[in-house]
Amino acid sequence: MSVSATPSKTIVAGDGHTTVFSYQFALPAGSTGTDVNVFVVDNLGNVTLLTSNYTINIATSQVSYPTTGGVAPLGAGVNAVPTGWQIVMARIEPLAQNLELTNQGLFSLPAIEAALDYLMDIAQQLQEQLNRAVLLPINYPSTSAGPVIPPTTTVLPFYSGTLAQIIALSALNPTQMANGYATDINGGVGGFAYYTANVIVGNQGWVFPQIGIFG
Repeated sequence: MSVSATPSKTIVAGDGHTTVFSYQFALPAGSTGTDVNVFVVDNLGNVTLLTSNYTINIATSQVSYPTTGGVAPLGAGVNAVPTGWQIVMARIEPLAQNLELTNQGLFSLPAIEAALDYLMDIAQQLQEQLNRAVLLPINYPSTSAGPVIPPTTTVLPFYSGTLAQIIALSALNPTQMANGYATDINGGVGGFAYYTANVIVGNQGWVFPQIGIFG
């Protein structure tokens, strides 16, 4: 078959009760579903790759999660992906060439087409990763122009949590700044924290300890 659809991942928002999620991408011929990776993203942006407690039905293109409630990363007493969380299903194939043609062997057109489809699946997988990367300008390297950092176009909401959580939020998108109220800086005293993570410049952060106001 031809590979006409380009998506290789599906993101679904949790609602607190849904446990069956449909993915909108095709799998290569012969797949048993092990190439479908399932991630859970909590409301602070922490990403967990699931290794258990879920099932994949390749006949219906659906993932069931969780199969048992009240375990990590959902936590005790939680039996479905909560509102504000996300479940991400992504097709991730091994970077391999699986077709082997032997001298004087059979010339199988279906096998050749399946191999070409598989390589296209890998190309789409790599493109999805590139779409989440910070790229240098098309004229790099150049003696007249250095790396250009894309401007911030989206402002992350204000969060309250540990400084590590605020840093993790920033790391989700290197072009953005995460800011919030860090509860654990300055020896456990909270304060405002601004943090940006950039793969070219490096991590930059500023923290401001809480200041009391006396009248």
